[in-house]
Amino acid sequence: MVLAADLYEPNVSLLTAAAVTLGLWYFALAAIAIVRWPQIPEPDPPTNKLRAHSPALANMLTNGWLATEDSLPATLLDLAARGYVAIEDRGDGEPICRLPSRHPPVGELRSYEMQVFDHLRSLARDGVVPAGALTTGPQDQSAKWWKKFRSEVADEAKAAGLARDFWTVKLSALFVALGIPVYVLLQAAQGFKDSDDVHMTPFVYAVTYALWAGVVVLVLIAKTSRMRDTMPGRAAAAHWLGVRDSLKTAPSFRDLPPGAVTTWERHLAYGAALGVAGRAVKTLPLGAEHDRRAWTNYGGGWKQVRVAYPRFRPGWGNHPGFALAIGVARTVLALWLVTLAARLGAFDSSTLSGNAWWVRLIVWFVAILLVAFAAWSFVGVIWAVMDLGGSTIVEGEVLRTRPKTAFGPTFGSSNDDNEVYFVAIYPGSGDRIVAWRVREKLYPSFVQGHVVKVEVTPRLGYVKDRID
Repeated sequence: MVLAADLYEPNVSLLTAAAVTLGLWYFALAAIAIVRWPQIPEPDPPTNKLRAHSPALANMLTNGWLATEDSLPATLLDLAARGYVAIEDRGDGEPICRLPSRHPPVGELRSYEMQVFDHLRSLARDGVVPAGALTTGPQDQSAKWWKKFRSEVADEAKAAGLARDFWTVKLSALFVALGIPVYVLLQAAQGFKDSDDVHMTPFVYAVTYALWAGVVVLVLIAKTSRMRDTMPGRAAAAHWLGVRDSLKTAPSFRDLPPGAVTTWERHLAYGAALGVAGRAVKTLPLGAEHDRRAWTNYGGGWKQVRVAYPRFRPGWGNHPGFALAIGVARTVLALWLVTLAARLGAFDSSTLSGNAWWVRLIVWFVAILLVAFAAWSFVGVIWAVMDLGGSTIVEGEVLRTRPKTAFGPTFGSSNDDNEVYFVAIYPGSGDRIVAWRVREKLYPSFVQGHVVKVEVTPRLGYVKDRID
């Protein structure tokens, strides 16, 4: 144990020098970021004239040189306007996308347009996919898909001279080099000793945390997808802002459905990219898929299915024998606590002060909760007993695989996040399914979109194994 008197006292002068140097470092970083921040130009006069830039590129130029996710449905609408896909409104708010047997050569498509077209083809069944099924996968997968799309739009902008990199590797290296003197001064102020041997004053903590915060800020700036403007880029942005102002004045343009692309053609796609075709954008969800809503054509015909993830169903996902033991233990414990309270006279008002009415109220409330918990646990006991007798075979498509944070301790799990794992399998009928909890070792064998066959108990949803 190191006594406070034995700790090294940091050099205040060197600390002050480190703080001043760090302040200058922050000032230089902010100044360069402000100077390089893209400038949004004044719009040109309203016009309906379209240029050769894609809707995704127009979206980027009019949103501070950073493409937004509106560029995805805008690209799909543009593909429809150009004959690569047909979007049909069925009158129920869920349009469908149909791939025609003949379409223009895909060699004419830009790389990110091809990415959207390939995604559409991968989802289509018999050439058809509902708009609601256009999602790009779970959150992590969707984020990677979107990052690739945005990067390719930025590459096209740079190649056309409409944008430059907002931040470069050379700038990052420069600021890392400029930060080294701050670190050296901070260490010198502490006598180049370990922090455990230094008297860590608030001043020391402030400079240390500010230094590491600067590292985080520098990393975030270096990773930004935002681009820097150019003179040709600002001229193009001004034109597209004029197109946006023109489309704003069109009656009911904001409320046009995606199917209106047959009438408005590419103007609807650019309206979506420029933020003035709200309904069309909202109806084409090219983003991360929803946990509780999924589309499938397994069993014939596209349909939307709702997925439930039971978190409080007694014994759900557990082996019947284990669920029986836990259920009995919980039931007995809850009833014993109620009985113990009764024996101690906790429900007898004569044993309590007349002014302690609130104590009796709390006791009765807790007793009611315990009885309800006992009943809940006993239901799990009944289901466990019934499931001891056998299981059933279910075949279907895996619609969702999701880890969820458990509300209580997990048994047989080695992960540090206290997660439980759910798999939703659609058997081919109905519009609602309940996701089963599966063991951690079995979970990786389930892949969304694959057809599987499993052995599962009917009431506790315990997946014994895959049998395919």
